Amino acid sequence: MKPSVCSFLVLAPALLCAQSFEVASVKPAVPVVGIAGFVPRIKGGPGSNDPGQISYTNISMQHLLMTAYGLSQPFRLSGPAWMPNEKYDIVAKVPEGATKDDLKMMLQHLLADRFQLAAHREMRDLPNYEMVVAKGGVKMKESVEDPSAEPPPPPPIAAPGASPTPIHTQSGARTSSAVATSWSSAAGR
Repeated sequence: MKPSVCSFLVLAPALLCAQSFEVASVKPAVPVVGIAGFVPRIKGGPGSNDPGQISYTNISMQHLLMTAYGLSQPFRLSGPAWMPNEKYDIVAKVPEGATKDDLKMMLQHLLADRFQLAAHREMRDLPNYEMVVAKGGVKMKESVEDPSAEPPPPPPIAAPGASPTPIHTQSGARTSSAVATSWSSAAGR
């Protein structure tokens, strides 16, 4: 029994080091004017052309936390009001053979080390809507395709570089592709 305990104690520091960047530079981002100020840039890392280095340019603390903890939506993250506005530039050397999952752990350790971040997970009840059949039952009728009908024309193609048409909802403007994506994910497709 004692040899296995000793071997664990010897391996533990090696495992911790494997989950950290070899070297990392963290600096406040230089304020950027225009649309570029809203778009963070992530370059390199495991699975890219430059797996040995990763750089986060103009990335908010909120985005860093979402990346490190695998959160897909900002509403799943709570914290100080400055998180979406404080931007950072991070350049880090990634150990050879690191995976994307390793990268998340390395980023978590970097946030804990450089920002003294203390994170915890909790379950919350959030308001939501559920689509149910009305008391009188389903009133929709299944459509029947007419084989002699011509197919509808394809949707117009946007000019290269043009953004999709915004749709205004109660929560703000969203692009039609973002709405379609959220509807598809809500429908389980």
